[in-house]
Amino acid sequence: MSVSKKIIGKVILAGDGAVGKTTLLNKFLGKTEEEVKITVGLNIQSASYEIEGEREIKSILVFWDFAGQPQFRFFQQDFAKNPFLVIFVFDLTRYKTLINIEKEWLPMFKNDGKDAINKVLVGNKCDLGKTIQEDEIRRICGKYHMKYFEVSAKTNKNVNELYKFIKKQIFERVKGT
Repeated sequence: MSVSKKIIGKVILAGDGAVGKTTLLNKFLGKTEEEVKITVGLNIQSASYEIEGEREIKSILVFWDFAGQPQFRFFQQDFAKNPFLVIFVFDLTRYKTLINIEKEWLPMFKNDGKDAINKVLVGNKCDLGKTIQEDEIRRICGKYHMKYFEVSAKTNKNVNELYKFIKKQIFERVKGT
């Protein structure tokens, strides 16, 4: 095995309030079910892991969980700079949360001409059913070049697949360097 490499990836979870961003993050970090309180402004947590292959890669993911309430947006723009990946989360039972991804959240993460920002769209609460048309989800994913995951942070459905995707994105980026 060749020389090891250490990378840090800034991953932002963005979306309206009560869509399940913090619960999803807790699942990524292996935290037990606990009462999730409203995120006030910003919640930062980290996780580390190693990828073995041609070379050992030690990675630290720093998750920035943005509060979804509008009163916190005035300062979030400052923290939106230089993410490795942005996870846009919406509630599959509330159409407005999907529309707000396009109207309010995506504009916060405009590419500044540097490396393209990796984006993924996550429809949460699939355990409660879905009231949003699949065509609308596909339209937004196509327009903004996003991969889509449908998950339930409550039941853990597809959460591990999403987390594997996040780690793979970091590995692919490191491979390219």
